[in-house]
Amino acid sequence: MHPWRIAALALGALLSVAAVATTTAPDPGPDPGGGAFAAVPPTPAGGAPAAVGADVVSCTSLWLCVALPGPGDPVARWGELWDGSVWKPMAAPAQRTSAVACAGVTCLAVGVDARSAGTSARWDAAVRTWAAVPVPAGAVLADVDCWDTDACVAVGAAAGTGAAFRLQAGEWVPITAGRAPTTALTDVSCGGPTDCVFLSATAAPAVRAVERWDGSAWRTVPTDTAPMGFLTCGGPVRTCFAVGRLDPAVPGGEMRVLVESGGRFVAD
Repeated sequence: MHPWRIAALALGALLSVAAVATTTAPDPGPDPGGGAFAAVPPTPAGGAPAAVGADVVSCTSLWLCVALPGPGDPVARWGELWDGSVWKPMAAPAQRTSAVACAGVTCLAVGVDARSAGTSARWDAAVRTWAAVPVPAGAVLADVDCWDTDACVAVGAAAGTGAAFRLQAGEWVPITAGRAPTTALTDVSCGGPTDCVFLSATAAPAVRAVERWDGSAWRTVPTDTAPMGFLTCGGPVRTCFAVGRLDPAVPGGEMRVLVESGGRFVAD
């Protein structure tokens, strides 16, 4: 592996650890079990639930992490909760979860239900249950990021084009006015209400791009090569990384780490 890539991946890992280490939240205490959805089965006596999934994960501190079954694991009705010392079973929201994001004392999970309709749910460390958050009609959410309690942005598609929504007063409010249409927005990372970075995609021809939203306007960020996914940003000096293919025209070609520098995403 190229030394620059190793350094970038190592820095990304350090940024993630630093983000967790610099955020504090109260110890949530023992998990009472159960949840907001009646479909959640009870925990078997003397053991863990039979169907536990831990495909998507988010941490709000070193003492609070939530791991949930992902979109490829629709059977699991249990996730896991890290309390700073052990992982323990926790009820999962009644959906196929594509992403979860935690900040402060809340978590937001987005996904689809059994009919492939968009869903989202909110978890509160104080009450320890999932509560449904209505998704706009026709919208399907693929990713979510939060920078504070109930301060979140989710992305996906609605009405045949990419869509982004900000959580306001318990509702997802569109923020894509003035944005050029694409098939979908697939990834999001936000440092605050005026600092969000997105990956977008179009179907024909297949193109992926990086976009930024400053709270009022959208702009496309130049890249050395087409980004493929795995967007992450963080650290005291907020830095963003993505993964791209060296030659997008070559299926299965060599991958590159992209790092935001000087107003563009630069390949190693």
